Amino acid sequence: MESIIIYVVTFLGFYYIFKAIKELDKIYSIKKEGIKANATVTQILETKHTDSDGDTTYTYNYIVKFKNKRGKEIEKEVDYPISKKHKKKLPFSVGIIYKENERENYNILLESNKGRNYTFYIYLILGFGMLTYVIFNNNGEFNTVIEYLENTLK
Repeated sequence: MESIIIYVVTFLGFYYIFKAIKELDKIYSIKKEGIKANATVTQILETKHTDSDGDTTYTYNYIVKFKNKRGKEIEKEVDYPISKKHKKKLPFSVGIIYKENERENYNILLESNKGRNYTFYIYLILGFGMLTYVIFNNNGEFNTVIEYLENTLK
């Protein structure tokens, strides 16, 4: 039973590292291939986060309205939240970078966000944390996991 737990934790560790890389790749893709535009913030969504100590923090996600390169007006939530609430009253203007894929789905970054994506860091910490747990708490059984992965990939 314990070896199954080791396999599951190892799998989850690699999965979270994979997710972290995908999130970072998404940001770089938007920055590299995206189109800069001016947008109007029409709404701010506030999300409350409370940690285990009872400390509360907030993140803010903007709903923006902009025109795509064909002139069609789009209203969508920005992909990554920010941690400081803007002091201006709604509506106000912001710079964005957006990338449109084939199904008229948009990925949007705030131009001022500089790619700060906390999801990337959370996934990365979870992944490495799980792998570290397996390595240091299972008396060499990590070799068993590596052998299992090698046999699975053959």
